[in-house]
Amino acid sequence: MNDDILISVFTLNVSEFIKNLFLDLKKNELINYHIICLNNNSEDDTLQVINNLKVEMNIKNLEIISHTKNMGYGFNKKVTFDYAIKNNFKKIVFLHGDNQYPASGVNEMLGLLDSNSLVFGSRFLNKKSVQENMPRIKFLINPFFTKIINLLSGSSFSEYFSGFRGYRVDDLKKINYKNLSNDFVLDQQMMFEIMKMNLKITEFEIPTVYGNQVSKVQPIMYTLSLFKNIFFYFILRKWF
Repeated sequence: MNDDILISVFTLNVSEFIKNLFLDLKKNELINYHIICLNNNSEDDTLQVINNLKVEMNIKNLEIISHTKNMGYGFNKKVTFDYAIKNNFKKIVFLHGDNQYPASGVNEMLGLLDSNSLVFGSRFLNKKSVQENMPRIKFLINPFFTKIINLLSGSSFSEYFSGFRGYRVDDLKKINYKNLSNDFVLDQQMMFEIMKMNLKITEFEIPTVYGNQVSKVQPIMYTLSLFKNIFFYFILRKWF
């Protein structure tokens, strides 16, 4: 087991998908890394399925952190940041329990984290896959916001909204992430904070995967929060 690497899996009502994620972790020789599953008060049998998989697959390095209410996507990322810093991990990779992001990309991400503070998998670098598989509304909105952020930040990333992300833990210590959002917009806030410190960020190509997973994002609130963050970071040049 590599004691420097932490794989964090966010789970909310993913009993239908979580086994395939663990099979992919095993297939890609990642199952022996330290893994934490953050169960965000799933209302289905996600927690039981994970416990069963832990026994069936003999995953000795799997820890389950379960909340009794929905604490939010961003809150669970902060829990992971705290856990990684406390336990002296060097790199974190985030996966989603619905298996939307490819475990096959984890090793490439880990390699890129040697020289970058943040690495994320971009679906928009694979144009054929994103056109064929991303829901139409997301396919239209994602590039719109990406162009705005690129223009204001002077960057040229292909997207900002992938949840498949990895961080170098030493650089997390420089960010006051506890003051950031407990919701999905935390991903963008973290990226803006890293930009503000002129730390290195890179992206790499991943396929676009959407099955019958139900999105947990509230689109109106998310959009309003995103506009708010863009305004404060790139117009006022400060945090609120």
